[in-house]
Amino acid sequence: MATKRPDRRAQRTRKLLQEALIALVLEKGYEGVTVQDIIDRAYVGRSTFYAHFLDKQQLFLSGFEQLRDSARGVAGPGIRGGELLGTAPRLLHTALLLCDGRAGEELQIRRDDARR
Repeated sequence: MATKRPDRRAQRTRKLLQEALIALVLEKGYEGVTVQDIIDRAYVGRSTFYAHFLDKQQLFLSGFEQLRDSARGVAGPGIRGGELLGTAPRLLHTALLLCDGRAGEELQIRRDDARR
């Protein structure tokens, strides 16, 4: 049985929205970005945005879902998928700190903990 191909238009739209969010977060910080900002940057309509995502948080997290799926494909015989994916919560935490502009604080805390 042939597997169903993903709709290229939907993939393109999701990619445009993800790229718009990333660019805007780097410019304004996560809290400063609105759905209106995202759809303006991606040049898609509001109804199109909501056809793909419930809100900007789901859009943000969709990037991590792709990372997780990619990690599953990368995990080879020497690495169990669970071990590789065990870093996902830290990655998400760090990303959220980056969006909030507090990544430097977190890195300093980790350095201090490592010295103890």
